[in-house]
Amino acid sequence: MYTHTSQSGYSLVEVLIAITIFLMATVGPMTIAARAQQSAQYAREQNTAFLLAQEGIEAVIDIRNEAGIAHIKSGTGSPASSAWLTDARVSRCETVDGCGLYFNNNVVVARGQVCSDGCPIYFKTGTQRAQYTHDSTNATLTAYSRVVHVTPLTNVVKVTSQVTWQPPTSTAAKTITLVTYLSDIYNTN
Repeated sequence: MYTHTSQSGYSLVEVLIAITIFLMATVGPMTIAARAQQSAQYAREQNTAFLLAQEGIEAVIDIRNEAGIAHIKSGTGSPASSAWLTDARVSRCETVDGCGLYFNNNVVVARGQVCSDGCPIYFKTGTQRAQYTHDSTNATLTAYSRVVHVTPLTNVVKVTSQVTWQPPTSTAAKTITLVTYLSDIYNTN
């Protein structure tokens, strides 16, 4: 005698529907997480660019302050000996191409050449703190470049610090530009 036993299971259509629902439930959050990671990376790059632009302005401020302190310490009343606008580091920034200023052991250093190449920024690690620099010696090239422009105006100096970088997720370069106006508060000129 032949008996027919009923077997229950899932049909191929039911399995395909279940897989589709599972994929939709997992792909959505994974896409959101990937976009959030890209946004966080861009925010980090933008923050670094802003800080590098701020550092360019602070380098010019530091040169002005150094000249003012030297002027006050000299006590001679002769501003020509400490005039910060005639400082070679600042004068180099008055060109059309601008200049590259960076800190090396708390001293402002001007890049040896004008910024016709955009003044690329390097990242240097070592025994001291890691730092961004225009000096390529023992350093790694970054995606950033910084150009500082100094424009003397009547009674003030306009300082423009522009940082450009190429995000890996974008085809267009991004730029942050900061501008400030400095007065000769120490009356050195």
